[in-house]
Amino acid sequence: ALWFILGSAFFLIPGLVTAGAWVFLIASIQFLIRPTIGLIRNIHLKRLRSPS
Repeated sequence: ALWFILGSAFFLIPGLVTAGAWVFLIASIQFLIRPTIGLIRNIHLKRLRSPS
């Protein structure tokens, strides 16, 4: 959430709008990483538990 606050602050300063967009992109990617890792882990564990 800190990245989104920083990105919002950057959007208030005309010279930092591009940097603000990059900060929002980085924040969005970070929010996707944890659920993606959890999903991959669950799929892997399900495959290990299923009988072959």
